[in-house]
Amino acid sequence: MFRPRVIPCLLLDDLGLVKTVCFRDPTYVGEPINEVTIFNEACSDEIIFVDIMATRRNHSPNIALIQKIGDEAFMPFAVGGGIKNLESINAGHTSLHKYVWDILPGRRRSKKCNIPLTMRK
Repeated sequence: MFRPRVIPCLLLDDLGLVKTVCFRDPTYVGEPINEVTIFNEACSDEIIFVDIMATRRNHSPNIALIQKIGDEAFMPFAVGGGIKNLESINAGHTSLHKYVWDILPGRRRSKKCNIPLTMRK
């Protein structure tokens, strides 16, 4: 049976979520960790965070924020913005290894979600 996938894409600016119009005039709308909790309860299939100003400001991805998101998220997530080359990905790989590449034992969806969470390498 067909089931549409729910994949929210959230925009980051520094450490907060923002709402923009054509990526201009960002307006603060909340904390990323709170949104992860909301989307856990809503049974999202994945979640995407894009730091819209990281590349322009020449910032690398915020590893500490990604780790906090990984601690809270019960779904696969992606992070974009500020990735300039393969070295920046490999630098984050060692500290983010358990979030990015491995399936953590004991990770389950909310009890309200009756859809099993399956991941492949």
